[in-house]
Amino acid sequence: MKISTQNPLKVLRERLLISRSELARKANLSVMTVHRIENGKPETLSARHEAKDSRNFRVQPMAE
Repeated sequence: MKISTQNPLKVLRERLLISRSELARKANLSVMTVHRIENGKPETLSARHEAKDSRNFRVQPMAE
C-alpha cells in the first residue's frame, strides 16, 4: 500500500484538475495562502482572516 505524504488539499486540487489560482478564487483566498497551506507553512495573521472568511467553501463534484 502506498502512503501519500502530500498535503490532502493539494491532492484534492490536483484530482479536480484545478490550478492554485482557481482554488484561491473559489475559496476567497489568496494564491499565496493556498500555496502555504499546500506546503505546510505556518499561517500568517492575514491567512487566518482569509480562512475565517472562506469557511463555507464547498467543493462541488464535477459533472462528467
